[in-house]
Amino acid sequence: MNNPTVSNILDKLKPTDIWGFAIYIVIVLCLITLFMQKENSPFLITLLLAGGVMAALMEKIQVFALNNCVVMMVFPLIVVGMTKTPKSRGFALGAALIAGLYLFGRWATLPH
Repeated sequence: MNNPTVSNILDKLKPTDIWGFAIYIVIVLCLITLFMQKENSPFLITLLLAGGVMAALMEKIQVFALNNCVVMMVFPLIVVGMTKTPKSRGFALGAALIAGLYLFGRWATLPH
């Protein structure tokens, strides 16, 4: 069993190609959307955006063989529909679109 070390995890977090930068753009857009929410917004929005950030980080580190890209795309889309802050919808939609491009781009370029 291969035990992960801090240096191995930090090496995997480096953006080495266009896909790595796309993941970090999704993370930044989700965080911007999270910070733009009103004080009385539903807690589910916070959980969904945090889940999207965690899915993006797990996709970058390749923790599981599961496909985290779907979560990375769907959670910001749900936030677009349920947020009460109109200014944050654009950032959440941008995160969902870039995550969708990442999902289909990785699917098209990875060997099947």
